[in-house]
Amino acid sequence: GWKPSILQAYLGIVFIWLGSAILSAPFLVFFHLTDEPFRNISQTFYRGKYACIEEWPSEFNRLGFTTVLLGVQYFAPLCFIFVCYVKVLVCLRRRSGLVERHRESESRLSESRRISAILVSIVLTFTVCWLP
Repeated sequence: GWKPSILQAYLGIVFIWLGSAILSAPFLVFFHLTDEPFRNISQTFYRGKYACIEEWPSEFNRLGFTTVLLGVQYFAPLCFIFVCYVKVLVCLRRRSGLVERHRESESRLSESRRISAILVSIVLTFTVCWLP
C-alpha cells in the first residue's frame, strides 16, 4: 500500500486546515450577533441575551452554501468510507480465497457474509448518525 512521506503528511494537514478555514469563512461573514430575537419579549430572563443570526445576501447564496457543506461534510466522507470498505472487502475475499482453500466452502461463505455485514453496518451507522 501507499505510505505518505513526512512532507506529504504535513501538506495533507495544512490542506485540511486551510480547507476547514475556507469552509468556515462564510460563517464569519454572514452570521451576526444581535439581540433582535429577544427585543419584544417582556420576561427579564431574556434581557441582555444575544443570538447569532444568519443574514445572507440572497436565498440562492444560503442554499448554495448549505449544499456545498452537505456535499463536503457528509457525502464526501461517506463516499470515501464506502470506497475504503469495498477495497477492504475485496482484499479480504481475495486473501481468504488464497489462504483457506482447504476449508469448507460453507464455512468460508459464512465468514465472508459476516465480514460483509460488519462493513455494511459500519457504513450505515455513519450514514444514519451523521445524517443532517
